[in-house]
Amino acid sequence: MSKVYVAGEYTDRVQVKEIYRELRECGHTIICDWTDRTNEGITEEDKSAWAVEYMEGVRECDVLIAIVSSPKFIKDHPKLAQLITNFMNPERHQGEVMGAIGGALVMSKPVLLMGAAGYESVMLHHPNVKRVESTKDAIREVNSLSAVFIELLRNSEEARRRVRK
Repeated sequence: MSKVYVAGEYTDRVQVKEIYRELRECGHTIICDWTDRTNEGITEEDKSAWAVEYMEGVRECDVLIAIVSSPKFIKDHPKLAQLITNFMNPERHQGEVMGAIGGALVMSKPVLLMGAAGYESVMLHHPNVKRVESTKDAIREVNSLSAVFIELLRNSEEARRRVRK
C-alpha cells in the first residue's frame, strides 16, 4: 500500500485526522502526523525541525494529499512557483501546504488537491496535480495509485526472476 503525506492548514486538522483514519483502514501508511502540534511555546529551533520533518515526509511519501480550504490562506499564498523556489531554502518556508505541493512537484510525486476552488496558478495545472472534490475521491485515487505501484513492483520482481533463470 502507499505511504501518504496529508498537508493541510492547522485549522483543518479534524478533517485531516478523518482522512488519516480512512487511509489507515485501507492499509495505507501515514507519513508525518502533524495534527497534534500547536504553536504554543514553539521556538525557532522547533520551527526549523518541523520544516525539515515536513519536507522529509514529502520526500518519503508516494502521494501527497493537499487540502486548501481557507480563502485567506489562498490570498496569502498567490505564487506557488515562488514557494517551490523557497522549498530549496529551509530558512524561507512559508505556507506548509503550498510548500509541500511545491516539494512534491520538484520530486515528481503525484499530488491530489482538495479545495482551492477558484484559485488559479499555472503550477496547479502541472500534470502531477489532480484536483479531487472530496475525501472519498482522494481515498479512491490513493487506492488506485497503490494498485498501480503494486503491479509495477510485481512486474519488477517477475523481471528479476526471469533474469536469474
